[in-house]
Amino acid sequence: MFEEIVKRRPGEAVAYVGLGRVYFMEKDFEAALEHFQAALDIDPKQRIALLFSAECRAKLGDTVGAMEEYEEASAADPSRAIGQIRLSKLHKERSEFDEAEQRLKESLALNPQQAPVRLMLADLYEKQGKTEEAREELERLLDLKPDSSIALYKLGRHALREKKFDLACHLLEEAVEISPESPVVRYALGGALMALGKYADAIAAFDKALEYNPKLMMASLQIADCHVALGQHQEALAVLGKLARKHRRGGMVHKRIADIYTTLGRYGYAVEEYRAAVFNIPDLLDKNADIAALMESTDEDEQLARKFQVCFADIKDEMQSNPEARPNMQEGRAALGRRSRFGRREH
Repeated sequence: MFEEIVKRRPGEAVAYVGLGRVYFMEKDFEAALEHFQAALDIDPKQRIALLFSAECRAKLGDTVGAMEEYEEASAADPSRAIGQIRLSKLHKERSEFDEAEQRLKESLALNPQQAPVRLMLADLYEKQGKTEEAREELERLLDLKPDSSIALYKLGRHALREKKFDLACHLLEEAVEISPESPVVRYALGGALMALGKYADAIAAFDKALEYNPKLMMASLQIADCHVALGQHQEALAVLGKLARKHRRGGMVHKRIADIYTTLGRYGYAVEEYRAAVFNIPDLLDKNADIAALMESTDEDEQLARKFQVCFADIKDEMQSNPEARPNMQEGRAALGRRSRFGRREH
């Protein structure tokens, strides 16, 4: 349709904008850019063409050109936020956080009621570790939009990190009421309930998260952890066994199974599962000498299982204090090749 309009009325900028948008939706950004530029040649004040032209340049890797055109669009109509938002996003991608913040604040100075801009500013602060500033923006966002489930969710996550579990639970329950089908919100609520020791309620929340996203593996792991906390070891093993059969990247699944077997005094099975955990975490042997030594150990099953358990607990503590110590959790073929060194143990 727009092609016909361009042929009949080649002097109309809006026809080129329409055809450019068609190419943009088809992800042919070079053709789209050509048509948006043609529209601007006819009408340099065509703001939609200018914004889409900038977007095409950004998609094509011309960040400087995109920023110049976003700047021009913002100057043409300072009351509209989209130019400043796009500029802020580009600055953020380039790790130019001060410039990104400045753009968003300039937009808010013209209209403090812009909820999307406040959310972007909160995310920017969070990325920089400015927790208090992020919380202030999220609270302001809630003033503007009391039904903002994303603000409630993010504030709930802040409360969880600060170990304010009652507050986190309250905020996340509100978020669930607004967005009941969000698996992410349901999962976070499960974490808050779990932290409060409400394990049965946490299982229900994690089950709901899985209902809306069956691939959310961490929800299943947390369900197993809740069953363990309730002393329901067989139920936990059933959940973990199903995961181990479904997921190839099962290092932490096997580790949890091993912990349960250790608790139940089934040490031979525990050792076998601890070894499977190591095989499924590729660089763990290279990053942790103690684990490598245990893989070569000829200790009795009980002693070896308990040493593995302590070693994995130490690794978890180190990961929390030093992210660089975090092993690669993807399944690794190199690690699997080491199996021949370690014989199968008798149970």
